[in-house]
Amino acid sequence: MDVAGIGRAVREAGVQGKTCVMGTSLPSAAGEFLDDGAVDKIFLWDPLIAGQAQDKLALMLIKGEKIAAGLDLGLPGYMNLKRIPGTPHGLAGSGWIAIDKSNAGKYPF
Repeated sequence: MDVAGIGRAVREAGVQGKTCVMGTSLPSAAGEFLDDGAVDKIFLWDPLIAGQAQDKLALMLIKGEKIAAGLDLGLPGYMNLKRIPGTPHGLAGSGWIAIDKSNAGKYPF
Protein backbone atom coordinates (compact mmCIF):
# COMPACT_ATOMS: atom_id res chain seq x y z
CA MET A 1 0.00 0.00 0.00
CA ASP A 2 1.69 3.13 -1.24
CA VAL A 3 0.04 5.59 1.15
CA ALA A 4 0.92 3.61 4.26
CA GLY A 5 4.51 3.21 3.06
CA ILE A 6 4.81 6.90 2.31
CA GLY A 7 3.28 7.68 5.71
CA ARG A 8 5.88 5.50 7.40
CA ALA A 9 8.69 7.28 5.55
CA VAL A 10 7.25 10.69 6.46
CA ARG A 11 6.99 9.63 10.11
CA GLU A 12 10.54 8.24 10.20
CA ALA A 13 11.86 11.47 8.65
CA GLY A 14 9.82 13.52 11.14
CA VAL A 15 8.37 15.76 8.44
CA GLN A 16 4.63 15.39 9.15
CA GLY A 17 4.12 19.16 9.24
CA LYS A 18 6.00 19.72 5.98
CA THR A 19 4.21 17.23 3.75
CA CYS A 20 0.76 16.46 2.39
CA VAL A 21 0.09 12.78 1.79
CA MET A 22 -3.20 11.66 0.26
CA GLY A 23 -4.22 8.61 -1.71
CA THR A 24 -6.22 5.42 -1.86
CA SER A 25 -5.83 3.20 1.18
CA LEU A 26 -7.70 1.55 4.06
CA PRO A 27 -7.93 2.76 7.65
CA SER A 28 -6.57 -0.64 8.72
CA ALA A 29 -3.39 0.06 6.73
CA ALA A 30 -2.95 3.83 7.03
CA GLY A 31 -4.92 4.68 10.18
CA GLU A 32 -1.94 4.97 12.49
CA PHE A 33 -0.39 7.46 10.05
CA LEU A 34 -3.59 9.52 9.98
CA ASP A 35 -3.39 9.75 13.77
CA ASP A 36 0.02 11.43 13.82
CA GLY A 37 -0.32 13.46 10.61
CA ALA A 38 2.10 11.43 8.49
CA VAL A 39 -0.88 10.84 6.16
CA ASP A 40 -3.42 13.62 5.74
CA LYS A 41 -6.31 11.90 3.97
CA ILE A 42 -7.20 8.60 2.32
CA PHE A 43 -9.92 7.78 -0.15
CA LEU A 44 -11.76 4.52 -0.72
CA TRP A 45 -15.06 2.87 -1.42
CA ASP A 46 -16.98 1.09 1.34
CA PRO A 47 -16.34 -2.57 0.47
CA LEU A 48 -19.80 -3.66 1.66
CA ILE A 49 -21.68 -1.15 -0.48
CA ALA A 50 -19.35 -1.66 -3.47
CA GLY A 51 -19.96 -5.42 -3.24
CA GLN A 52 -23.72 -4.88 -3.08
CA ALA A 53 -23.51 -2.67 -6.18
CA GLN A 54 -21.58 -5.36 -8.03
CA ASP A 55 -24.12 -8.00 -6.97
CA LYS A 56 -27.00 -5.85 -8.25
CA LEU A 57 -25.26 -5.28 -11.56
CA ALA A 58 -24.52 -9.00 -11.96
CA LEU A 59 -28.15 -9.90 -11.27
CA MET A 60 -29.30 -7.30 -13.79
CA LEU A 61 -26.99 -8.83 -16.40
CA ILE A 62 -28.29 -12.32 -15.64
CA LYS A 63 -31.87 -11.07 -16.07
CA GLY A 64 -30.98 -9.33 -19.33
CA GLU A 65 -31.80 -5.88 -17.95
CA LYS A 66 -30.31 -2.73 -19.45
CA ILE A 67 -27.28 -1.21 -17.74
CA ALA A 68 -26.63 2.35 -18.88
CA ALA A 69 -25.92 5.89 -17.77
CA GLY A 70 -28.52 7.20 -15.35
CA LEU A 71 -28.90 3.83 -13.62
CA ASP A 72 -29.91 3.99 -9.95
CA LEU A 73 -28.84 0.98 -7.90
CA GLY A 74 -30.57 2.31 -4.78
CA LEU A 75 -27.31 2.41 -2.82
CA PRO A 76 -25.51 5.44 -1.40
CA GLY A 77 -23.12 6.70 -4.07
CA TYR A 78 -24.52 4.42 -6.75
CA MET A 79 -27.43 6.50 -7.98
CA ASN A 80 -27.54 8.20 -11.37
CA LEU A 81 -24.41 6.44 -12.63
CA LYS A 82 -22.42 8.37 -15.24
CA ARG A 83 -20.67 7.03 -18.31
CA ILE A 84 -16.87 7.01 -18.04
CA PRO A 85 -15.55 8.78 -21.15
CA GLY A 86 -13.23 6.67 -23.28
CA THR A 87 -14.60 3.33 -22.09
CA PRO A 88 -17.12 1.22 -23.98
CA HIS A 89 -19.15 0.13 -20.95
CA GLY A 90 -17.71 1.91 -17.90
CA LEU A 91 -20.06 3.60 -15.45
CA ALA A 92 -19.11 5.54 -12.34
CA GLY A 93 -20.94 6.65 -9.25
CA SER A 94 -19.91 8.80 -6.33
CA GLY A 95 -19.54 6.16 -3.63
CA TRP A 96 -16.04 7.17 -2.56
CA ILE A 97 -15.30 8.12 1.01
CA ALA A 98 -12.73 10.69 2.17
CA ILE A 99 -11.18 9.71 5.50
CA ASP A 100 -8.97 11.78 7.74
CA LYS A 101 -8.04 11.73 11.41
CA SER A 102 -11.46 13.07 12.43
CA ASN A 103 -13.57 10.27 10.91
CA ALA A 104 -11.24 7.27 10.57
CA GLY A 105 -12.83 5.54 13.57
CA LYS A 106 -16.14 5.23 11.69
CA TYR A 107 -14.63 2.81 9.17
CA PRO A 108 -13.53 -0.51 10.72
CA PHE A 109 -11.93 -1.99 7.60
